[in-house]
Amino acid sequence: MKKILLLFVLICLCALNMQAVEQRRPIDSRHPLWIVHIDVWNAADPQKIIDLVPDDIKPYVCMNLSMSCQFDTSVGTYKMPQDAVQTYKSWATVCQKNKMWFMCQPASGGMTHLKDSDLVTFEYFFKNYPNFLGWNYCEQFWGFDNQDNLASSPQTTRLELFANLVELSHKYGGFLTISFCGNIWSHGLTPNGMLKRNSRLLSACQKYPEACLWLYKYTTTSCWYNTESVCLSPFISGLATNYGVRYDCCGWKGATDVMLGEGHGKFYPISAGICTVMEQTCVNGGAVWDGPELIPYACFKETNTTTVDGYTRRNWVTFPEFDNAWIDMFRKIIDGSLYIPTRKEVVEKTKIAVIADLNSGSDEDKYCSWKELYDGLYKQDNDPYSKGTGYWHENLTFFKKTGRYAAIPVCIGMYDDLAKAIPVQVKKSEHKTVWSSEDAKVKAFDKQYPETSTGDLYVSRYKNQLITYTPYTYLNTRTTAKATVNLEYNTCRSLQMTWGRLSAAAVREYADHIDFYFNNFRTDTITNVTDKIVIVGANSQPSYTMTRRGIATATVKSDWNASRKTYTLEVSHCGPVDVSVKCSGDVTGRKTDYLPSSTLTADLPASPAAYNGPITIEAEDMDYKSIKACITNQFNQRNKVRGHSGNGFMETGTNKEGSLRHQIKMDKAGDYKIVVKYSGAPDKPCGKSVRMLTQNCR
Repeated sequence: MKKILLLFVLICLCALNMQAVEQRRPIDSRHPLWIVHIDVWNAADPQKIIDLVPDDIKPYVCMNLSMSCQFDTSVGTYKMPQDAVQTYKSWATVCQKNKMWFMCQPASGGMTHLKDSDLVTFEYFFKNYPNFLGWNYCEQFWGFDNQDNLASSPQTTRLELFANLVELSHKYGGFLTISFCGNIWSHGLTPNGMLKRNSRLLSACQKYPEACLWLYKYTTTSCWYNTESVCLSPFISGLATNYGVRYDCCGWKGATDVMLGEGHGKFYPISAGICTVMEQTCVNGGAVWDGPELIPYACFKETNTTTVDGYTRRNWVTFPEFDNAWIDMFRKIIDGSLYIPTRKEVVEKTKIAVIADLNSGSDEDKYCSWKELYDGLYKQDNDPYSKGTGYWHENLTFFKKTGRYAAIPVCIGMYDDLAKAIPVQVKKSEHKTVWSSEDAKVKAFDKQYPETSTGDLYVSRYKNQLITYTPYTYLNTRTTAKATVNLEYNTCRSLQMTWGRLSAAAVREYADHIDFYFNNFRTDTITNVTDKIVIVGANSQPSYTMTRRGIATATVKSDWNASRKTYTLEVSHCGPVDVSVKCSGDVTGRKTDYLPSSTLTADLPASPAAYNGPITIEAEDMDYKSIKACITNQFNQRNKVRGHSGNGFMETGTNKEGSLRHQIKMDKAGDYKIVVKYSGAPDKPCGKSVRMLTQNCR
């Protein structure tokens, strides 16, 4: 009897151990997460960057303390920052003071500020900062196994670290973030490659799928369709409960350089990213945004200094595209106008998946799709941007020619009942037998995915929400795309849409009206682009309202043809606009299972726990007067100075009037200690701290 009781107790303990601890900050389609960067590339002041995040957005934001790793092998030191860990600790306190979630990014590719074996430091942040959500690793496809660079990690140790960080994240209710953006030379570092090569990582993700985020990153110039397939695979297969996107326009510039050579002037505007982020969010269920990547070119920039009470103050502002593309689109997520499907909904509407079952051969054989997988489906046909083929390194566009089919996940297996229920699962080793020809493959997909529209506009439907965009690059002679959609919820008969270059729109059908959210914001031109709507089958003349959002410019022309029962709107705009058309017809039997309406606000995520620890303010972020120099890039400006944290320091000089000032609001009145870190000479290590006491700080 005692043995049986003991066994029962052990089983119960094991079961409890398998249960996920309460997440510090839950993530799902109703608790979306936006990872916004405080970045060394723009010598960021943490407080001023936080201040630039609008108050209505802040509850959904996690600040990413981004230390893109740069190591100077000639002198054996890190560039910016010199000391990542101390900078993390410093900037973290500012996030804590503002009650903001934060995470830390120690690596770009294989280059890292933290050794993969330094688990004490990795755990330290979970233990000491209640607002800490986890570690962020981007571009995990380059920079590994470089024995001549002390900052380079071996692939094997990085995979072991990821296994440890998934377990550690589960223990503390956080998560590990890994974004991938590789190409034909890095199939072994895709999510599939990592999971198949390291059994501990696979096991950890099986046990704790909430503890790892795999993000689709846009940086490299090629392999777009395959990258989407392998980044989506953990989410679909049950190895991750969430999915997301880290947008970066670098790939566009690189790709057009390949096609046209440097100096072509075709650096793609932000509107090229609106469509794909909208797709990944509202079609693929990406409840997580990270970035955009190019912080000093697309998010925040340092602007002119100002004089405040005789002191010089450094200032930052947002880029117009940050406000009018990303913030505006996220507000549509918050108010419910852009619906993010749950993982259950995404998996249930995924009818065909590929299983990467091969364990021998090349990395391409073992870890990814095959080059013809997308032919005849959503791969662009003869797009000049893809050199007419669209295979691997020549697949230079992420635009899809149709939204009829769900993105094809290429998974290493199926790990929960939801994933196992996907009706068609084709092993890579058997695909030539299952699909003997391209025609056979297309017929199999057509059987599983009913036609949603006709024409060349990308249109993806989920219930009464349509995600649409023009799928053509600059190098394509086509500049507009058109689709006809049979309405399923509105009582009119059909909807015709003709969008201009780089236009995207979310469309929501209701019985007596149709809502449109257009966004084609760009700063390289202020020329309006015309998007045309034709509603067919209205009983009487419809009416519309148009609302400009942000700094959009927009005009609307309308026309009603009573004999044909067609209502036409031409929306000429640059930037985000809302258009609502009140219309109804005589078609009966329409669907009524509407997605949550725009009046439903996304659930506010959990608030960070209280923090009462020290607050660190870097000197280079303070107001100053009568000093010698404000050093914001120590490596370039004062390379020999050692011992500081942050981006730099203040070089005070000999002027007796030299002074620094910083104002901070405290929650409670009382006595506070101030610790000043300084160095007696610019080429010597910093000296010991000086302690001062101030009275009644508020």
